[in-house]
Amino acid sequence: MIVTRLPPALAGLAMLAVASLPGTARALEPGTVDPHLPGVTEGIPVAALPPPGVYFSNDLAYIDASFQDGSAKPLATPAGGINVVAWVNVPLLLWSSPWHILGAQYGAFIAQPLVNLQVHSFISGNNFRTGFYNTIINPALLSWRVAPNLFIGANMPIYFRDGSWSENAAINIANHTWTVGPSAAVSYLDGNFMATANLEFDVQTENKDFAPGLRYHSGDIMTVDYTVQQSFGRWTAGIVGFWIYQVEDDKLNGSTTPANFAGLGNSAGNRFEAFSIGPLVGYNFGPVAINFRYTRDVYAKNGPQGDIFWFRFALPF
Repeated sequence: MIVTRLPPALAGLAMLAVASLPGTARALEPGTVDPHLPGVTEGIPVAALPPPGVYFSNDLAYIDASFQDGSAKPLATPAGGINVVAWVNVPLLLWSSPWHILGAQYGAFIAQPLVNLQVHSFISGNNFRTGFYNTIINPALLSWRVAPNLFIGANMPIYFRDGSWSENAAINIANHTWTVGPSAAVSYLDGNFMATANLEFDVQTENKDFAPGLRYHSGDIMTVDYTVQQSFGRWTAGIVGFWIYQVEDDKLNGSTTPANFAGLGNSAGNRFEAFSIGPLVGYNFGPVAINFRYTRDVYAKNGPQGDIFWFRFALPF
């Protein structure tokens, strides 16, 4: 059996395994965004931290999606539906330490996403907004090497309530909540082959300023990103995707969000579900590794269904 040792640039991509990017508006609170952009950890050994050092990465995503109702069908009204187009750019700085805690390598990161969001809606027409998403800090990244080719990881990203949000805005870039996202991951690396999966469970606080006299609490939501890939020299090809499932109802003033809330055609509780799959192509230049991906939502309910195009690069300092 071959023990895999990642080159520094490729290993640096592992920092993105623990970053959660802002997504387009999902089920959750109307007019806001999902704390985690499903698929963000695709294409990297999620559970394996890079060698000790400081790393920089940048992840750019282009999203084009249309809203699906509670029956997993396109939202259709006499005035039209809802289409979302977004550019999401996330610079991230990771420190991978030489220290070990409970037998696990320790690391930490900080990220500050920037989002350009365009929403074309039958409710409020065409709206455009650019701003900062919630600052993301992960103070505890842990990576255990449990076998020569097998890694298990755990981490706890925290999303600050500091992004671009206002009560009267037609659309918002950030969430007016605090969020914690306990995560667990497993990665298997054998020579040029890699299989990896990452599960993040996002828990948000209640937005007490949703609207005059109204409080909104988005239900807890689970995302599983997956990757199976093979490298051929400097080239890499594979299959990536995600499955997302909201495990708890949204609440409005403490009660389950009603069906067809705000004319969105949602089912009661407004629970979001989706499954996505697509190809990956990457190239390792040596000091810099890059990654291109495309994923298509083949199923979605109570939220957007569409396409995400990705470009990622990472390098060690």
